[in-house]
Amino acid sequence: MQATIEGLCSAAGATYTLTPIHQIPPLVNDAHWSQRVVEIASQRGLGTRVRAIDEMPTMGAEDFAFYLQRTPGCFFFVGNGADSVYLHNDRYDFNDDILEVAAGVHVAIVDEILGLPSSQ
Repeated sequence: MQATIEGLCSAAGATYTLTPIHQIPPLVNDAHWSQRVVEIASQRGLGTRVRAIDEMPTMGAEDFAFYLQRTPGCFFFVGNGADSVYLHNDRYDFNDDILEVAAGVHVAIVDEILGLPSSQ
């Protein structure tokens, strides 16, 4: 960014000052919890609908990164179906059919952490 701004300003005979206003850390999942989320989902019968990915499908900043700096965890995407436009698109339409799977994964994780039998 610095080089781009410098080049544009130089070409226009302008000057600039670049001051970062807010910095959000990179979101880095804990390897153990990433694996556990997939395992828990699989053990609770959701395995065919849950998968691990090694890339972040977005470059957006995420506040959850601050939590992960303090405690191990796993940020995961719920998804919206194969034929959906991406989130923050004016044609986005929430797929209500994913609610059971999304809630099921969260409940299964809580059950596991608390040592409770499966809620499903």
